[in-house]
Amino acid sequence: MNIASLDVLTPRIQQIVRDALPPGYEISFVNSYDYDEQNALASHADAIITGSAKVDGPMIWTAPRLRVIQKWGIGVDRIDLEAAAFEGVSVAFVAAHIFKNIDTPLHGRLVAEADRVVTPGTPRDQTQKVDTVVHPTG
Repeated sequence: MNIASLDVLTPRIQQIVRDALPPGYEISFVNSYDYDEQNALASHADAIITGSAKVDGPMIWTAPRLRVIQKWGIGVDRIDLEAAAFEGVSVAFVAAHIFKNIDTPLHGRLVAEADRVVTPGTPRDQTQKVDTVVHPTG
């Protein structure tokens, strides 16, 4: 699985995330918040990870292999949920900051399980208007 991380992370954090991924999963990171760079990286991805980066319809439409968008943090207002649902792309979020409230291996496991997240159209969580919700369970 090819994963695109659309937020700028330090080399140390990038390595922590890489180390948490199981075999067979590869992750690439952007070097800036330039939309064209993010879109180019996302266009070859099976999964997108975003914290604050915008994932809009055109980005989703130019990523034919995309199956899941994983949001790190709360809120999905910067993700085009309608475009994701239309394309059959699942959206999941972890409502905590990656390096404050949750151990990093958990994020690796969440990414690894992304291909088994339920598809759009499943019952919505009562507190977030998203099609798929993944809650961390210690």
